[in-house]
Amino acid sequence: VWVLVPVITVAVNSFKTPAAIFTSTPQLTFSPTLANYAKVFGELDFTHFLVNSLIVAIGSTGLSLLLGVPFAYSLARLPVPGREWWARIILFSRMVPAVALVVPMFVIFQQLHLTGSYLALILAHTSFNLPIVIWMMRSFFEELPPELEEAA
Repeated sequence: VWVLVPVITVAVNSFKTPAAIFTSTPQLTFSPTLANYAKVFGELDFTHFLVNSLIVAIGSTGLSLLLGVPFAYSLARLPVPGREWWARIILFSRMVPAVALVVPMFVIFQQLHLTGSYLALILAHTSFNLPIVIWMMRSFFEELPPELEEAA
């Protein structure tokens, strides 16, 4: 109930008019309308924004997995010198607030003429996602029995 009440409230409010949403007392009875959906899909070009988000999300996820899985495997299975040190560095890099990296990334992307491109967004999201991918996949590979890997 604790988790579902906000979700249900948003879903119900999507069928209300703005005046009905922002009343001082919540209204349990109202006449539903699809005007909000018509505005989102008709006037606001929502599909364009959705496609942009999908491109960045799929690109970032794919690049994070492409780079993170081999790195995590090497940290978990191969005799890499200083692998615990590398693992800690990766964990500490996740603790850096993303806001602290925004200005340096913007300067780098501006010098590379990437501002306003999908590639810049994908690289930025990848830099934030890569440490967590490595950390999670490293744990997965460490828990995976070596016998299962050898049998494959």
